[in-house]
Amino acid sequence: MSEKKKRRFPFFILLLLILAAGAWIFYQEKFQAVEVVPVSMLRDDWWKDYDMCTGTVTNSMSQEVLPYNGKSIDDIYVEAGQEVKTGDPLLSFDMEKEKIDLELKEYAVKEAERSLAYTNGEEKKNLEYELKQLKLEYETLKKEVDDATVYAAIDGIVKTINTDAAQSGGAVLIVTSEKKLYVKGVIDEFNYASVKKGSLITAVSWDTGRTFQARITDISTFPAGKEEYEPENSQNPNVSYYPFTAVITDSLVEAEAGEKVNIGFDGISSKLFLPLAYLRSEGSRSYLYVRGGRGRLEKRYVTTGQSLYNTVIEIKDGLANDEYVAFPYGKNVREGANTVISRDASNVVY
Repeated sequence: MSEKKKRRFPFFILLLLILAAGAWIFYQEKFQAVEVVPVSMLRDDWWKDYDMCTGTVTNSMSQEVLPYNGKSIDDIYVEAGQEVKTGDPLLSFDMEKEKIDLELKEYAVKEAERSLAYTNGEEKKNLEYELKQLKLEYETLKKEVDDATVYAAIDGIVKTINTDAAQSGGAVLIVTSEKKLYVKGVIDEFNYASVKKGSLITAVSWDTGRTFQARITDISTFPAGKEEYEPENSQNPNVSYYPFTAVITDSLVEAEAGEKVNIGFDGISSKLFLPLAYLRSEGSRSYLYVRGGRGRLEKRYVTTGQSLYNTVIEIKDGLANDEYVAFPYGKNVREGANTVISRDASNVVY
């Protein structure tokens, strides 16, 4: 063999190796890609009904102010027999300790936000999750502090005041009214923080189909007992429900006392439910495999809510309706894997 041919031989071997490696990469990219399906295809219309609850129209209302987690009364602004209007302050509880805790929690949120700017990779993901938890704790505590002052939820008369209620039992203060039409209902614990006093609800009569609006005047800080809500509200027996009162805003509405209604909450977006099969857990955290940048698969931690019939689960944060997710099991499912979009409904796993 000539010297020239000898020099060419290693070159051809190197070229073949490069071509083989390229072919293998192409095969992995083209034929071993992980299928992802649109989030929108995993949703179903029947889940949207869980944005609603049932309630009852009433023309005889009473507002009972109960002792607040053992808190002492800071001040009482009314007297027995006094007429009050919706929104008038009735009394306030001492929340000095909670106010200090709220300031500390706010500081912790700001510190976590500052630290987030200097982290990356897995540490950043963990810190993002911790920040979400801190913000949730802050909002919950803030709501508790904001509720320290109790306002009249109805127009009426202050019937009784009992400053020893924490020891003797019963209500601290009771307001009664028979002047207006109200809607009584409950809100589940997952949407409790999203609904505020002053929020509008839309009610639809079971009997006539008539639609009307009412404005929330009071939301209890204590969960309802089972006797206080209808079976239709209890899709999950482990979920807590909080009673609320809403005054019908239009005096011309032809609603009747005792009338049953379906209730929709304005300002609460449709919930996002996914089949449980697409969710995996790591310790106390849940994650999905989502199609990310450059079409690569990424492991993404999400915040979950209620589970219905052990079939679907609510994704409260971390995923949008226009994204794509992968079934999280299989030898090719890993971070960084190439993805291919499938719109074949037969590929959806439930």
